[in-house]
Amino acid sequence: MPPESPEVFRAPTGTHDILPPDTDRWIEVVSVFARRAARYGYGLVVTPVFEHREVFQRVGESTDVVRKEMYEFLDKGRRAMALRPEGTAPVVRAFVQHRPTPPWKVWYLAPLFRYERPQKGRYRQHWQVGVEALGADDPDVDVEVIALLEGYLRELGLERWSLRLNSMGDPTSRRSYVELLREHLLGHAGDLGDDFRERV
Repeated sequence: MPPESPEVFRAPTGTHDILPPDTDRWIEVVSVFARRAARYGYGLVVTPVFEHREVFQRVGESTDVVRKEMYEFLDKGRRAMALRPEGTAPVVRAFVQHRPTPPWKVWYLAPLFRYERPQKGRYRQHWQVGVEALGADDPDVDVEVIALLEGYLRELGLERWSLRLNSMGDPTSRRSYVELLREHLLGHAGDLGDDFRERV
């Protein structure tokens, strides 16, 4: 594309600029989240915008994010890197690397990158806030995160939302459920698409 091409001066497909006055609302949305997270004892963690590809592979080779949607590149040392497609894996990597005293309660604000077909409301780069409580197996932490989210949405003045909870039980129940589900799906493998068969 020649340097004088009008395309050079447009945001890449699947991305967008946030301009004033929308940035005022953007700052407010993030500030409300930061206050709420701090109230529950979560500190801000900032991780790199790119990581070693393996950090995200541990999420699961069979997930669409790893198989189809990551922006990947080789650095000058020929190491496989990826732009951050989700927020949890980098936080876990930081936890393993720095070994903070558990439970480690952190929140993040991060741009995420996914190479997917752009459509209304979905972008190849978007911003996300999230919380992680690592090294905590107390179910009260789940309740705390739900309360944090509920208070956040209310403080933003959002009215049309609902909260739906699901549970697969304790670790033993989960293992049994996963095994039964796998057996069922393998018994119907011919009815499944290629992607689903690979995941089973």
